[in-house]
Amino acid sequence: MLLSLHAPLAAEPYHWQHAVIKGGGFITGLYFHPTNARVLYMRTDMGGSYRLDPDSQRWIPMLDWVGTDDYMSLHGTSGIALDPTDDQKVYMLTGMYLANWGTNAAILKSSDRGVTWSRTNLPFKSDANSQGRWCADRLALDPNFPSTLFVGTPGGLVYRSADSANTWEQVGGFPRISGNNFGVVSVEFTGGKLGQATQTIYAGVNRNDAGATLFRSEDAGASWSEVQGRPDAAAAGYLNKVVKDRDGNLLLVYINSKDINMNDARPKQARLYRYDTSAKTWAVLHATSGYGIGAVAADPKDAKKLMLTSLAKWSGRIDLWRSEDAGATWTPIQTQRAGEPAYITDGWPAPHWMIDIDIAPDDSDHVLISGVAGIYRTTQGTAAAQTWTFFNEGMEQACVNDVVSPPTGTAQVYSGTYDLAGFKHDDLTVSPPDFAPEMDGSIDLDFAQLDPQKMVRSATGKPFGAYSTDAGVKWAAFVPPAGVTGGGKITISADGTAIIWAPTGTPKVFRSTDGGTKWAEVSGLSSGLTVAADRVNAKQIYAYSRTKAELYRSTDAGVSFTRIASNIPGGAHVVAHPTAQGDLWIGGDKGLLHSTDSGTTWNPLEGVTKVVSFGLGKSFADAGYPALFMVGTVGDAKGIFRSDDTGKTWTLISDPAHQFGRVHAITGDPRRAGRVYLGTNGRGLIYGDPNAAP
Repeated sequence: MLLSLHAPLAAEPYHWQHAVIKGGGFITGLYFHPTNARVLYMRTDMGGSYRLDPDSQRWIPMLDWVGTDDYMSLHGTSGIALDPTDDQKVYMLTGMYLANWGTNAAILKSSDRGVTWSRTNLPFKSDANSQGRWCADRLALDPNFPSTLFVGTPGGLVYRSADSANTWEQVGGFPRISGNNFGVVSVEFTGGKLGQATQTIYAGVNRNDAGATLFRSEDAGASWSEVQGRPDAAAAGYLNKVVKDRDGNLLLVYINSKDINMNDARPKQARLYRYDTSAKTWAVLHATSGYGIGAVAADPKDAKKLMLTSLAKWSGRIDLWRSEDAGATWTPIQTQRAGEPAYITDGWPAPHWMIDIDIAPDDSDHVLISGVAGIYRTTQGTAAAQTWTFFNEGMEQACVNDVVSPPTGTAQVYSGTYDLAGFKHDDLTVSPPDFAPEMDGSIDLDFAQLDPQKMVRSATGKPFGAYSTDAGVKWAAFVPPAGVTGGGKITISADGTAIIWAPTGTPKVFRSTDGGTKWAEVSGLSSGLTVAADRVNAKQIYAYSRTKAELYRSTDAGVSFTRIASNIPGGAHVVAHPTAQGDLWIGGDKGLLHSTDSGTTWNPLEGVTKVVSFGLGKSFADAGYPALFMVGTVGDAKGIFRSDDTGKTWTLISDPAHQFGRVHAITGDPRRAGRVYLGTNGRGLIYGDPNAAP
């Protein structure tokens, strides 16, 4: 039978805040406005873009209005361009993935510093969260004629707009690039006169053959030719960065590795070149051995003053060099780090992948660096010894895969995150230490409902899982069975005595009763399952196969499973009622279903057509049924919803300004009615309360 949607959809204002982590992701670019240093932007690979509020010194997210449907097209930024004649105007190139399932890129344009945006779709994909995102700054605006913009594409093409990014056309005169790696990574304008289109334009190409890496146009982009004298490919490697100095010369960073991942593709050498655009000559300014160059900055006030960062040096410091003589000599800077959150000071490798450095246009001592973990800032940029402070207030870019909120204990919420492992938040206003051991990210969390001190988590990195007996303060790493290559899904029985684990890399499902040291194969199940424990009956465990649309149940605490239901399509989330045995919910791309007989029969909810994530929270009524929280679609409405009557009616609690991109996980707070936690893909851990809540 269908559970009817009896009333029209209501809406309730919510107040949204971040549980403080600070940073936690990859900041791929920083942008001072050239004539107003109080205007500063930064972009991320998959967590939106931000503008700095100069008075509070907090980062303000500009893309929280982006929802699930537009997430891949809009939430990662490949370039930002600023109009030097109008500090209100900002343009962004967005689009995350080049894979066949990725969506096309777009241009976002704002005339009010990112408060509101207009959108123009593009006929190609961009790579904000793909390989090459560290070297590309693909969007450029003609500083002399700001209605003209150029975009370099990952495919090695160039597009041009002559009407302030409203329409775009491919530049036919740009040569087809063979051996293309990351495409056209930079476009730079040199010379020219204000009010007239700049005639001389350069485009830098990241390629993996011996061809030219720098091209020039002398006719405003109509035709292009190779810049002669390209550095030796064997010595220089791949062109990663192009920066223009005050005099219009180009600073070019080449590294020997096309990737900067932390494994076998780590850069081992790099060179910094200057291309003199007047004399048309190349010069080597700096070379490294054993590590790369991440970024270079030219002081906007003095072209002779340069700074550069290391890449993949792994010294634990911020490794910087400074030149006062246009790169003829370099002095290493003594640096120390300050103001870092606990997850960095407890051993996380930061800073690393330092891939952008920018000097303020009005103050040579004001310098920022971005990379993995976030942004560091100094006000001692010309000194021989410098203190660099973690500068991420308001910026939350952790990718949160799962969230759970226990019924007792000091923690308000736990989060499992990529890269940073995860967090136990006793105080939502303080960044706590991350889980240890980190294991390079947690993807699934669970606690024993009847004994919440006992917890489990699965992880992307070895040994792929861990167990806690003190509510997540300390964790004991699993000893994984043979063949396990990833964390997969995990649950723990209501009394905490049995762990059921469906890891990746093996067709088997496993059970442990000693905290993950020894494992036995579970009978009746195969791989690719979502597993969930009944929250009341410790003997009952459930397993759902999305590919087969089947539900399995164990009545012996996970020793064996039997198929009990089929034709349950599209599910991705199995959620059990915290105090009622056998009361289950399954949500996914076919809607939301409810069972009250331990999964034997299921009733779909009318009106709910898609569930992105689903969870339960405290009822507003004493002893009432838990509130339902959902990210998905109800009728024609998409967003974040709450139901206080078992799904008969729904209240929209998100609004057009608060969609938060992609929400991986959602759960209510079992101790505070109305409170909801969101685990987002790049906007950190967010929580919301009704505006009227105390």
